[in-house]
Amino acid sequence: MAAEDAILIVDGTFLQRHELRDHWDVTLFVRTSAAMAEARGLGRDTDRLGGEMAARDLYGKRYRPAYALYERLCDPEGNCDAIIDNDDLAKPWFDARVGGRLG
Repeated sequence: MAAEDAILIVDGTFLQRHELRDHWDVTLFVRTSAAMAEARGLGRDTDRLGGEMAARDLYGKRYRPAYALYERLCDPEGNCDAIIDNDDLAKPWFDARVGGRLG
Protein backbone atom coordinates (compact mmCIF):
# COMPACT_ATOMS: atom_id res chain seq x y z
CA MET A 1 0.00 0.00 0.00
CA ALA A 2 1.30 3.45 -0.90
CA ALA A 3 1.48 6.33 1.56
CA GLU A 4 -1.33 8.87 1.35
CA ASP A 5 1.09 11.54 0.10
CA ALA A 6 2.78 9.25 -2.45
CA ILE A 7 3.20 10.42 -6.03
CA LEU A 8 2.10 8.00 -8.72
CA ILE A 9 3.22 8.65 -12.28
CA VAL A 10 1.12 6.97 -14.97
CA ASP A 11 2.52 6.87 -18.50
CA GLY A 12 0.47 5.88 -21.47
CA THR A 13 -1.47 6.84 -24.55
CA PHE A 14 -5.12 7.91 -24.43
CA LEU A 15 -5.07 8.60 -20.67
CA GLN A 16 -7.02 11.85 -20.95
CA ARG A 17 -10.19 10.13 -22.07
CA HIS A 18 -13.25 11.66 -20.45
CA GLU A 19 -13.88 8.67 -18.20
CA LEU A 20 -10.33 8.91 -16.79
CA ARG A 21 -9.70 12.67 -16.76
CA ASP A 22 -11.07 13.34 -13.26
CA HIS A 23 -8.72 10.76 -11.74
CA TRP A 24 -5.55 12.77 -12.42
CA ASP A 25 -4.35 15.62 -10.22
CA VAL A 26 -1.92 16.87 -12.88
CA THR A 27 -1.57 15.93 -16.54
CA LEU A 28 1.51 16.37 -18.69
CA PHE A 29 1.15 16.10 -22.44
CA VAL A 30 4.25 14.79 -24.20
CA ARG A 31 4.03 16.27 -27.68
CA THR A 32 5.79 14.70 -30.63
CA SER A 33 5.08 15.50 -34.27
CA ALA A 34 3.33 12.82 -36.31
CA ALA A 35 6.39 12.45 -38.53
CA MET A 36 8.72 11.97 -35.55
CA ALA A 37 6.33 9.55 -33.84
CA GLU A 38 6.15 7.44 -36.99
CA ALA A 39 9.92 7.52 -37.51
CA ARG A 40 10.51 6.39 -33.93
CA GLY A 41 7.82 3.74 -34.20
CA LEU A 42 9.28 2.37 -37.41
CA GLY A 43 12.73 2.26 -35.84
CA ARG A 44 11.34 0.41 -32.83
CA ASP A 45 8.72 -1.85 -34.42
CA THR A 46 9.75 -2.66 -38.01
CA ASP A 47 11.30 -6.04 -37.23
CA ARG A 48 8.60 -7.02 -34.74
CA LEU A 49 5.80 -6.16 -37.19
CA GLY A 50 7.21 -8.01 -40.18
CA GLY A 51 9.07 -5.30 -42.07
CA GLU A 52 8.88 -1.62 -42.89
CA MET A 53 5.83 -1.81 -45.17
CA ALA A 54 3.82 -3.76 -42.58
CA ALA A 55 4.82 -1.26 -39.89
CA ARG A 56 3.93 1.73 -42.10
CA ASP A 57 0.60 0.12 -42.94
CA LEU A 58 -0.21 -0.42 -39.25
CA TYR A 59 0.70 3.16 -38.36
CA GLY A 60 -1.31 4.53 -41.27
CA LYS A 61 -4.43 2.44 -40.76
CA ARG A 62 -4.54 2.05 -37.01
CA TYR A 63 -2.32 4.32 -34.93
CA ARG A 64 -2.77 7.66 -36.71
CA PRO A 65 -6.57 7.29 -37.09
CA ALA A 66 -6.94 6.19 -33.45
CA TYR A 67 -4.90 9.14 -32.25
CA ALA A 68 -6.78 11.57 -34.51
CA LEU A 69 -10.06 10.38 -32.98
CA TYR A 70 -8.66 10.72 -29.44
CA GLU A 71 -7.32 14.19 -30.23
CA ARG A 72 -10.65 15.30 -31.68
CA LEU A 73 -12.76 13.92 -28.81
CA CYS A 74 -10.48 14.65 -25.85
CA ASP A 75 -8.18 17.54 -26.86
CA PRO A 76 -5.35 16.24 -24.66
CA GLU A 77 -3.00 19.12 -25.45
CA GLY A 78 -5.68 21.71 -24.70
CA ASN A 79 -6.67 20.03 -21.44
CA CYS A 80 -3.27 19.35 -19.90
CA ASP A 81 -1.44 21.24 -17.17
CA ALA A 82 1.90 21.28 -18.96
CA ILE A 83 3.46 20.24 -22.25
CA ILE A 84 6.78 18.56 -22.84
CA ASP A 85 7.83 18.83 -26.48
CA ASN A 86 9.82 15.71 -27.24
CA ASP A 87 10.71 15.93 -30.93
CA ASP A 88 14.37 16.51 -30.08
CA LEU A 89 15.33 13.96 -27.45
CA ALA A 90 18.53 15.88 -26.70
CA LYS A 91 16.61 19.12 -26.07
CA PRO A 92 13.05 18.55 -24.86
CA TRP A 93 11.29 21.67 -23.64
CA PHE A 94 8.73 22.17 -20.92
CA ASP A 95 5.81 24.60 -21.01
CA ALA A 96 3.66 25.06 -17.90
CA ARG A 97 0.27 26.16 -19.18
CA VAL A 98 -1.11 29.53 -18.14
CA GLY A 99 -4.12 28.85 -15.96
CA GLY A 100 -3.16 25.21 -15.44
CA ARG A 101 -2.46 23.81 -12.03
CA LEU A 102 1.29 24.17 -12.63
CA GLY A 103 1.25 27.63 -14.27
